[in-house]
Amino acid sequence: NYSEEETACWKSVKELTIQFANNQVSYDYIDFNLLSACKIVDGKIVTNNGRVYNGIVFPAMEYTDKLKALLEKFAKDGAKLFGVNNELFDMPATVKDYACEACLVKDLDRTNFAVVDTACTGRTALLARDTASGRVYTIVNCDKEDKKLCLTITGIDNPKLYSPMLDKELPLTAIKTDKGVKVEFTILDRD
Repeated sequence: NYSEEETACWKSVKELTIQFANNQVSYDYIDFNLLSACKIVDGKIVTNNGRVYNGIVFPAMEYTDKLKALLEKFAKDGAKLFGVNNELFDMPATVKDYACEACLVKDLDRTNFAVVDTACTGRTALLARDTASGRVYTIVNCDKEDKKLCLTITGIDNPKLYSPMLDKELPLTAIKTDKGVKVEFTILDRD
């Protein structure tokens, strides 16, 4: 049997995962050892292998003294820390608290990952990620036909298009607008 605290933590992790998926928020799990090796650069969390994150989200959980000390340092360096509050746990003051997982996920600033406008149809998947070398969008065509895409994106001034299938850079039309950079290109079918 699980304790009341363990059950509350498990339910919170499960609900956060559902909320992330429903709201198309990309995330990774991290343990204390990996987290403690991170540094904060311009308010972003940077892992030792160069992955960059906008913030850290905690489920309803117990915070150890070591974790509280680390989070205090991160907060002083400008990191954004979010957590689900629960009366079973003592949440540090450095973590912005939320009454529920849906409220927390809804409040996350996702503008850094925004595709402002898209004129694509069919089954196309898009993922955005900040890396040490800059912003990267991964776009996958899930249909069995070539697709012409038109996207207005933020966070990239001079985008380049690379096809892993062809292992080369492809032509890309990019026009700067007041909403971001409008790009047009053709993505090949999944075969």
